[in-house]
Amino acid sequence: MFVGLISAISLSGCLGLAWSGYKTPLTNDFHCVGNQTIQLTIGRQNLSDHQWRAIEEAATCVCVIFASEEFRQSVISRSWLANCSRTNGHGDIISGQVLYDMMMHGAIKYSIYPHRPWRAEGQAENGKTELSNRIAVSPDIIEGWFSPSDSIQAALINVLAHESIHILSEDFLDYDGRPLCQDSLLVSYGIGDLTERLWLKHIKE
Repeated sequence: MFVGLISAISLSGCLGLAWSGYKTPLTNDFHCVGNQTIQLTIGRQNLSDHQWRAIEEAATCVCVIFASEEFRQSVISRSWLANCSRTNGHGDIISGQVLYDMMMHGAIKYSIYPHRPWRAEGQAENGKTELSNRIAVSPDIIEGWFSPSDSIQAALINVLAHESIHILSEDFLDYDGRPLCQDSLLVSYGIGDLTERLWLKHIKE
């Protein structure tokens, strides 16, 4: 019990470090990225111009993939596991069509903070309002966008797609008991990996 309590406190403290020094946004800090089908609204107040260029370009690519027919078919053709907190072994399954409709019609608005979270490349936090939604992304992942390697660039595509899913709904979780989810694919990891895979496929065509 005592060891568990110490672990819980330590984990909470480490997760909190992701936001150390974070600047809260003003309304004019947000910029829309995307197309007529889907947009991401991103606060750039914590980013340098160089980092914003990477985020803007990668987020635009994410929106192009989200808007593609191939992505739609891949999402709606199966069911997804929303999180690891199952009820009686099931109940947290979401249909692909419901997920896709949420992505097309839900508001995905957040600020990006270039800061490496604890043991992760990205971390999302749903706030009480859209202005307080935020994502921490490792600066190395952001800088990797300027690499000549497609596979290194693709990491930012994956992280943005993955973390956007967490912002879409507070029910889309993956931080507790992920090993228990081996039988089904968590929606956050699944959408991140799918977006990366389609991006890599199409830039090579």
